[in-house]
Amino acid sequence: MAASIIWAYETYWSIRALAIFAALGMGLLLANGAFTAMPQRWRIHLARAASASFMVFLFYGVFEEISNHQLKRILFWPFQAISIDGLSAVINWSHISEVRAYRTNWNMTTLSLLLWPVLYFITRNMTHCKTRLVEIIVFLTALAMVMHSQHATAMIAFAVGCAFYYSARANFTWALGLLALTWISVFALVVPISNVLFAYEIHKNGLAPDSFKHRVVLWKYTSDRIAERPLLGVGLGSTHPMNEAVQAKAETVGGTPYRLQTGTHPHNIYLQVWYEIGLIGVICIGSFGLAIIYAISQIAQAIRNFACAAFAVAMTTSLSSFGWYETWYASAIALCCALFFLSTKINRMGCNGQQNNETG
Repeated sequence: MAASIIWAYETYWSIRALAIFAALGMGLLLANGAFTAMPQRWRIHLARAASASFMVFLFYGVFEEISNHQLKRILFWPFQAISIDGLSAVINWSHISEVRAYRTNWNMTTLSLLLWPVLYFITRNMTHCKTRLVEIIVFLTALAMVMHSQHATAMIAFAVGCAFYYSARANFTWALGLLALTWISVFALVVPISNVLFAYEIHKNGLAPDSFKHRVVLWKYTSDRIAERPLLGVGLGSTHPMNEAVQAKAETVGGTPYRLQTGTHPHNIYLQVWYEIGLIGVICIGSFGLAIIYAISQIAQAIRNFACAAFAVAMTTSLSSFGWYETWYASAIALCCALFFLSTKINRMGCNGQQNNETG
């Protein structure tokens, strides 16, 4: 990835993307070292604090979704009430604060990722009776919040995460094998599937959601551009600046309002990897994902079902939503990884500080 800076469209965007990955990678290494060094009681306190923070976030999110984001509107109102007209400041007392849909989509994605390590912490730190009750409350609340949202990708990712969690509980070997096969398949099939969706004119189908129809056009255009530089790609971080350069003159697809362009990102991380760093990058990122799946197979039985579900959520979300170096999304995945690092350290020691016989 670092080498692609040489042929990237704009060096700034390439260095920015690389810096995000480097910073998060270094942060994970430091966190893992800190978790290893700290006493077991500190780890347990940290896990409880993380669980409590997640529950606050969860119930706050539920209230915001049900109330149509009243707390945000109250907070944003004073800032949006003031505008500048020439040299004068104008206050519009009757304005309505706008909360854009993608903001709440971020919440749904973060919730779906962090739910799984938190569920492990709950099972680890409570008695059986309390565990079942709290697990059910947290899970059903998270489910209600996601299903009440308008983020279809988060709904699908949540369902896929649940499917892999229960599959792993039933037969972990088969579930992990399916996870690895799916991971390989999305990289191998993302381009032909994008072409098939466009060929069948899903982007003109009146039954399909507008956001999905727009994605079909983005995916088709990006897939066609991949063929121009299939081996090395256009360079890490090049999607955004290249799109800005051609956006004004991009043509629309006949019968639709959608332009032929990649967008700021193509809403598909697998396509974006193909487009920016080519086949060599796909092999590297694909191998990295397989290494993570193998690492999941080596951790303790008490944790790995949850880790399998979290990987499935990230894998599914990456299919049709965000860019792969959006800071918040990469940070959410990194935070999920950090919580699983903490869980492995906790699992190695019993609550009384004695060594656990299970693999960490």
